[in-house]
Amino acid sequence: MPKQLLEAVLPPGKSISAQSKSGHGSQRCRLEIDGNTALSAGVEWYDEGRPLDFLAGLMMPPVGDAGFERPHKLTPDKRFLISDSAAVGLVKCADPSYIDRDVKGDLFTKMYVLGGQSNEEEIKSLITAYTEAMTNSAACRNEIW
Repeated sequence: MPKQLLEAVLPPGKSISAQSKSGHGSQRCRLEIDGNTALSAGVEWYDEGRPLDFLAGLMMPPVGDAGFERPHKLTPDKRFLISDSAAVGLVKCADPSYIDRDVKGDLFTKMYVLGGQSNEEEIKSLITAYTEAMTNSAACRNEIW
């Protein structure tokens, strides 16, 4: 993701760290600023035809974190569900042959921001860039199992 898009939504701080986890059809990354979760992003396979609002309902920030609003505004192309602090996106893989051969599902991106001063447009820009970056990723090649 472009640095300027991340900087727009992350809170200020002295230190940043990242933790990532892959497996079982998903890949996640969490950014921490000064030891506090600031952004969680992931890409995950779900059964074909799952609606975006179903995935938004599954999003859960760490216990005790405030400022998280589940995505609820659908974009005109119906690929993204967005709020001021979270979003879900549908990935359109550049080479769908892996999907057709290996899994019958859809690939989605999810993210939420905590502690920053994000707005809907910034979140939309961030989830769009992240989702587009996934179109040629290991996730689209079904390499995250």
